[in-house]
Amino acid sequence: MDRPQIPHIPNAELQVMRVVWAASVPMSAKQIVEIIQKGTGLDWKVTTIRTLIDRLATKGYLAVEQHKRERYYAALIDKQAYLDEVTKKFLLQHYDGSFFHLFMLLESDRLAFLTAEELGQMKMILSKLDVKQNEHHP
Repeated sequence: MDRPQIPHIPNAELQVMRVVWAASVPMSAKQIVEIIQKGTGLDWKVTTIRTLIDRLATKGYLAVEQHKRERYYAALIDKQAYLDEVTKKFLLQHYDGSFFHLFMLLESDRLAFLTAEELGQMKMILSKLDVKQNEHHP
């Protein structure tokens, strides 16, 4: 059974989602505004950020809880599930679904900048894939 697709989040709204995803507890609109204005380098007005928050809540991406006079927001869409979905769409759109083609592009430009830890993680993933491949094709 296919899982439901997670709709695309426009870039401006994604900035808000990143702030909410980074929080371990629901955040007030005031807190979200403050982090975006001070921590992201974006020069957005309070009304713009509140509009984005409202859009995300209306679309069902954010849960809204009212506490006294303040609304608090929490993510209803899991960050990793969203990233998985948009990455798969990206691969399909731009690389015909081939991770290998993307990897080969990155190989020349970005892989030289991997940390030892990142390289170790990639080796571990490739090793696990090799084991799975051998199990399916002995």
